Amino acid sequence: MVNSSTRSEDDSEDDVLSSKEAEEEEEDDDYDLDDVEEKAPGTNRRGGCVDDGNGFHNYGGHKNTRRRGESNAAAGEDGEEDGNKHARRRPCAMQQLQRALAAAEAGGGQQQLRQWMQRRALELEKQKLAYEVREYALEKQRHKWEQFKATKEWDMEHERLRIERRRVDGQRMLLVLKQKEFDLDLAEAYNNYSSSVDHHPGAQTPPPAGFQQQPGSSPSTTGHPN
Repeated sequence: MVNSSTRSEDDSEDDVLSSKEAEEEEEDDDYDLDDVEEKAPGTNRRGGCVDDGNGFHNYGGHKNTRRRGESNAAAGEDGEEDGNKHARRRPCAMQQLQRALAAAEAGGGQQQLRQWMQRRALELEKQKLAYEVREYALEKQRHKWEQFKATKEWDMEHERLRIERRRVDGQRMLLVLKQKEFDLDLAEAYNNYSSSVDHHPGAQTPPPAGFQQQPGSSPSTTGHPN
């Protein structure tokens, strides 16, 4: 009896945990309207949709058809989506300014409209200054990168020339060794020729091909060992 009651309690706890996990998964899959409004200020609800000035998006009660891992299916698609978002954001900001200007013009007098326009112009000037500071920082970063690139290219060219010089030196040393080997072969062939002439003085054997002069001998004694 004790074991059966313990098992029933464990099963009930597992059911509660599984139900909570299922609810959490459903909450993760559903669109959060508050997050949508925070990410896109100035959006409006229309018939169960969110209007961001460029189209309507369903929210609430509809599960997200994208599962984890499918949102990054292709890097190219993500790049296109980012480009489309930036392209939509620019006209959306202009539309928001026009709507705010129309609302300020309709809701107050000329003095209030001028004050609002001055405040808005000051905000835009600050934003412009921030963009200029950011642009200057990017230009400095680009200049540093150009310097780094030029330095690396110079180092690589210097290393290439050093390797080329060593390759040429190695080729020259190889030629010297081959020339020395050729001289040794020629001297050995001449010694063999001289030995054959000493043992057979009547035989007129021609000297080895390519032999012109024995090292250290005069042209008059070439081919005559005696």
